Amino acid sequence: MEQRPPSRPRVAWEEDESSQESSSLMEPIEVCEVEPLQPDAIWLPVYEEEEEAVVFIEAYVRNLERDEVQKMKFLSNVITVCTTAQQKGLLEGLDIFCSRNKLAENIQVLLDEEPKDKLFTAVRQQAMLAVSALSTVEMAVEDEMTFLLLASFKSIFFLPPEEELNIRLYSMTLKSMDNMLQMLLISPPASSFEENLHKILQVLLRFANSQNKLAKERAMERIWRLTGFISSCSDQEPFGKYLQPPQRTAIVLRTLETMRDCCIDNKKNQWAKFMLEVAVRDSASWLMEVQKILRFLHENLKKSNSTSLLRQSFFLVLKALTNQFPREALRSVLTSLPSLDRYQPQQFPKHGVGQGQGCRTAWDLRGLSGSQLCGRGSPANRVFWACSTTLDIWKAMLSLPMTSGKILRELQNVLQDERVCWSLHVQTEHTSLLNLAMMCPTERVLADLCDTEKLLLLLSLDNLPILWLVLRALVMLSERSEMVRVVQLLLPEVMETLQYDNTHITEKALTVFENVIGHLEKTEASPIALALAERLLPLFNNQVSSEVRERSMLLFKDLMESVVWWKKGAMKTTVRRALIPLLFRMSDETQSVAKASAVVLLACAKFLKWKQLEQLTQTEDIWRIWEYLRLLHCTPGT
Repeated sequence: MEQRPPSRPRVAWEEDESSQESSSLMEPIEVCEVEPLQPDAIWLPVYEEEEEAVVFIEAYVRNLERDEVQKMKFLSNVITVCTTAQQKGLLEGLDIFCSRNKLAENIQVLLDEEPKDKLFTAVRQQAMLAVSALSTVEMAVEDEMTFLLLASFKSIFFLPPEEELNIRLYSMTLKSMDNMLQMLLISPPASSFEENLHKILQVLLRFANSQNKLAKERAMERIWRLTGFISSCSDQEPFGKYLQPPQRTAIVLRTLETMRDCCIDNKKNQWAKFMLEVAVRDSASWLMEVQKILRFLHENLKKSNSTSLLRQSFFLVLKALTNQFPREALRSVLTSLPSLDRYQPQQFPKHGVGQGQGCRTAWDLRGLSGSQLCGRGSPANRVFWACSTTLDIWKAMLSLPMTSGKILRELQNVLQDERVCWSLHVQTEHTSLLNLAMMCPTERVLADLCDTEKLLLLLSLDNLPILWLVLRALVMLSERSEMVRVVQLLLPEVMETLQYDNTHITEKALTVFENVIGHLEKTEASPIALALAERLLPLFNNQVSSEVRERSMLLFKDLMESVVWWKKGAMKTTVRRALIPLLFRMSDETQSVAKASAVVLLACAKFLKWKQLEQLTQTEDIWRIWEYLRLLHCTPGT
């Protein structure tokens, strides 16, 4: 029966019946007995009980020509002698017998001789049982056991896929291997448990790091099942206690890697999940290497589907790690992970409203841009991010239940950490403002947030988590009409964040602009609209977020309606450039986006006073609209 991950402590040892089943797998052939020689082991106490087995073993190791039947009989006799000696207390001298006849070495030779591309006999399975028998009577020294483990794993892990093998024989062989590992682990004396575990895991992890996916999967399954065996033994303490931190981290990361890379079936996936549950329950032991685990999660979250079970497993580990080591986790995300996301941005077009009349007025709302005031260089020279992985992690960490306020307290400590501030090139007095962004927007919190100089400096930092916190603060401020003036002074820097091409940042920036435009009169909103409209056009085709596509279109409509009549001429160029992207979005797979694009396209037709386009848009006949725009030469470059 397939062993399942234990749900509660219990003794999980079961007698292995594979040795009885193996004989039925072999074709009946004539047995060629090894000619008996004068035995050397008459002195051995177990000799009187198992004379035939002892004699055969001695004859076998002296004979250089061995067929499959002799190999099987040799392994069977090793099991018989060791089992009888243990059961009847006849262990005296057995270590000398095993050493003289090099039983461990002979078993290793048998395993090495097995073909790597097929599995037709039960030799491997019987060899695992023989190793188990040797371990129960301590008849193999440490080095010999290590070599036996290597030979066993090489013999099995690099076999072809399961479906290309004899399924029954393969399953029985793996069952015998798991039985062997359990016996090696609990073999006497009891004080050697930790040492045996280190030895087994050291060898298994070598294969878990293999480039061969099947070998990696098979090695990890052995680790998972061994974990289940240890966890189910009521007299054993938590598994992680016996391992060194690098071993624990390696097992967790290799488990996630195996889930990512290998096509593991549902039963094996249950074992992988069980391993992660063990690590999460004892996160203080298993997740100690915070930065290493976070970097792994970051690198692999970029490769996993947002709805996949794998991604859920990643965030399960992230949640446990953050709860256990919040300060280290927050510090790592602020200082280490952003560098993994960076890339040099593409420049926005230098034609259209960006160079036209009215842009200068909006850009210089406060006289100087944030980059000039902070001495950080122009925005075009900064490094930007397209990937939102760091912010995925950051938001997941900050969204954990905060009933105890632990995360908020640790965030405050991290933002005041001189090492963190040094890496961000700011003073602690500036970062103290960021903690307010995570608090409830009370009157006092909002009043303390109204520090334009500090907000301006923080907006200029090349750090997505910091930028997200600043924009969160600006969203809170922009919701209050009496505080819009403070946010209005920062709009040029907020506008620059659209270059980050990051969904989380863009959504926050759009909210700020929506709120501000909603509070201002046309005379104040008009210069902002002229400067912002061009920046919204690339967002119509955002490939990641349908929400960004829809909101950017609707904001574009609000901007058109915010322009005073004597500035509409400056706006028309940008509106014409928006027509083709809006037309394409009328076929968007997200229904709300398609509907929004039709609404905004109609608003554009009215703004331009193009009656025929207005009529065609109302019919939503995409092909006729396209033909009309084509005749007018309304291409994206016009």
